[in-house]
Amino acid sequence: MSFIQIFLVVKQVFQNRDVILIFVVVLLYLNFVFYITRYKKSTFPCRQKKAKVKTIKSISENDDDKNKTDDDMIKNTSDDEQKTSKKAKSASSDKKK
Repeated sequence: MSFIQIFLVVKQVFQNRDVILIFVVVLLYLNFVFYITRYKKSTFPCRQKKAKVKTIKSISENDDDKNKTDDDMIKNTSDDEQKTSKKAKSASSDKKK
């Protein structure tokens, strides 16, 4: 097959109405799929204000934690450790009975 014959066959394929229609349909479908994948829903301004309020509250809670002294922190942790040790002892004594 010569180059001229190949060129004529390709020309007939690209001028075929069915091929053009299928190409357009596939192109539209792909554009629609990519539109869906890149779609980002816009947020409302009121939601952003609520988010700012939440961050301010969390910042103020963090400041309260920073204001505690190290001694208070140590007391709280030692109290928790004592409670867990008492629970463990009572559980082991229950098993012995």
